[in-house]
Amino acid sequence: MARWGMTYSGVLLYGPPASGKSTVTAVLSGLDERFTLFERLRVSAVPKSGYRNVTVAEANSLAAQGQILYENERYGNRYIVDRAEIERLNSMARIPILHLGQIDGIRAVQVIGPWLTVSLFAAGRQL
Repeated sequence: MARWGMTYSGVLLYGPPASGKSTVTAVLSGLDERFTLFERLRVSAVPKSGYRNVTVAEANSLAAQGQILYENERYGNRYIVDRAEIERLNSMARIPILHLGQIDGIRAVQVIGPWLTVSLFAAGRQL
């Protein structure tokens, strides 16, 4: 594990809701404190734990600065993966664990380097 940052930008867990992304994250974090959930930005009037909540103006400013690697809308909210937070975690020798459910998101975040990508599926569920 000592050379993790030299190989990957982080761990990308891909799968539908309830496929085990949060469970895998908890296990990894329990095994090694360097594994850290990457909290995506969430543009919403109602704050929610597990996200870094921002205003529309803040999100638009990040977009204008080229800091957004990937953005999607779901449940009436904007969810954003920003370059600065990944770089901040990597600079602190942390290993970000990013949860995504979209193939386009995987492609988008790989522009900053390779990720260890794990595809998860729940029994009886289809993508």
